[in-house]
Amino acid sequence: MADLIFTLITVLPWWLYLSITEASRRRATLGKRWAGLVVVGPTPGSAGRAVWGRNLVKASPWQLAHLGVSRMLFELQTGWAVVFLVLSLALLAACAVPALTGGQGVHDRVAGTRVERAT
Repeated sequence: MADLIFTLITVLPWWLYLSITEASRRRATLGKRWAGLVVVGPTPGSAGRAVWGRNLVKASPWQLAHLGVSRMLFELQTGWAVVFLVLSLALLAACAVPALTGGQGVHDRVAGTRVERAT
């Protein structure tokens, strides 16, 4: 039950924020707008639907971390806690490192999206 509660009050609102703002006419979260960036799909106008999957992958590390912490705190399952936390960090690195070094993170590769300078 704790997993569902954590998901509903933390991960779901963040995922909705990312997806709604990036699927909007502006195609960007507030941070991307301030930086002059937009999310685009493989063809013009196609990013709208793709961002929902993009952000599902992007939110997965956070969800996996919550699962690990809840296993450790509430269920005392240290083995599963470590598995979830390691998976969380690996997926986070797969999303963030390529994106921060000029490439496409796994979330963009899965969805067929990319982040570009706004024109």
